[in-house]
Amino acid sequence: MSLEVGADDEAKSPVFLRIAHALAADMRSGRLAKGTPLPGSRKLASDLGVHRNTVIAAYRELMAEGFVETMRGKGTYVAQSLPEVKPRRFQAGATSPRDRSQIGFAFSPSRGSHPFVPVPAGTFALGNVNLYVDANPTQNWRALAELRFTNYPNGSLGQVAVPALNQSEQRTSTTVYDVNAPDPGWQSVNWGGIVMQQAWIQGTFTDWLGVKVGYWLTPFGIWNIDHGTPTLIGLTPPSFTGGRFYPKNQLGVQAVGHVMSGAWTFNYTAYVSNGKTQGQLDPTNDKAYGLRLTAQTMRSFPMTFGLAGYTDRYSQSVANANPSDISSITLHEIVAYRQWDIGTDVSLDIDAFRFRTELAIERVDYEPGKFESSYYISGVYTPNHLSWGWFTIGAYRLPWLGLEPYISCELYKYPTPLSEDIAVPGVGLNIHVNTEVQLKTQFTRTYFFDFDGEHDHSSGNMSMLASRLVIAY
Repeated sequence: MSLEVGADDEAKSPVFLRIAHALAADMRSGRLAKGTPLPGSRKLASDLGVHRNTVIAAYRELMAEGFVETMRGKGTYVAQSLPEVKPRRFQAGATSPRDRSQIGFAFSPSRGSHPFVPVPAGTFALGNVNLYVDANPTQNWRALAELRFTNYPNGSLGQVAVPALNQSEQRTSTTVYDVNAPDPGWQSVNWGGIVMQQAWIQGTFTDWLGVKVGYWLTPFGIWNIDHGTPTLIGLTPPSFTGGRFYPKNQLGVQAVGHVMSGAWTFNYTAYVSNGKTQGQLDPTNDKAYGLRLTAQTMRSFPMTFGLAGYTDRYSQSVANANPSDISSITLHEIVAYRQWDIGTDVSLDIDAFRFRTELAIERVDYEPGKFESSYYISGVYTPNHLSWGWFTIGAYRLPWLGLEPYISCELYKYPTPLSEDIAVPGVGLNIHVNTEVQLKTQFTRTYFFDFDGEHDHSSGNMSMLASRLVIAY
């Protein structure tokens, strides 16, 4: 496809807007007739010498303004009825993707998560308020439930504003009048929510065999085994945890145990679970399987080496009722893929120095015709991909004032609207007030780029400074 991408007066506009403007001009001139299929994002990106995400952003603009239509599984086509006026978002000087993210544009960072809008200003925020209920009724049995209390869903964003489509922003409100107050009817209250983090029962029969059943954290890597403050060191865990690769939590059964050999302890966790599901129940017989192995020693200093694996077939279906018999319901599978995850990690504690590093690799292969929509962009689908993420952090506890400075770095390759390659270096300081209280402060800078250096994604770079007061007891 030949395309004239404007320069001169549009030279300061983002590339994706200039591509959208050029395509819109071809549609108005008749060069691209109504109903004409547009080339795939990969092909057009290759023809123009730009990143595929740039073309995806251009197609999204055209879609929002009514220039193109999509047919699931068939691609993107020129709309049968074109807008009568030139879209204002195609004008030179239009905001860049980063600017738009600060005025209401949102994207989802991972499969199945909700949209969010970055906050461009300083703000106070409530962190984790977690309650642990731990019981050991006998020596061989244990039960644990972890509950997180949160202000959400009040104020959460349900729909972003798209003026061109007469779509207004929608946020969830949980404000109700408190009829139990001394002056009922006049006092209001915002109700929040309770998030189940884990709830399980474990029976230990021998050192080498125990069984855990229930809802548990996926035994993968360092930061998803225990997500408490002492384990984190920094403010946040790696971006590839928390559901971006393997699921953060799973519902199923585990076999756990350990054996000792000299100064080393070898641990294992093998499990079968529902894996990733749309809800609490798994509508298929495609279960997830995983394994984690670790080797630990205290000689001559504490160290742990870990290896983990996970595989699952994800399925997303819609329920269709028969018009002539609404009691007859069939499930139609619309998304299906197989994923494989493997990871390795190292933990070292050398006197006052703490070091952690972890690498995770994921492969996702979709079944024909059952691709998943990409970042809620209609007509654009996530391709088969190989992703990886690496995170490392080193902290040193100074001998005075409870100070523990640290440095961290994260690199990962994962398809996002801005780029597929991302680096997040950071520095931080933990102040250990006492054994239970910490003040944690961290600065990070996020860079979007291509390892091959062909494209410039620096307009999406961003910084974050955050601090959190934590008490654990």
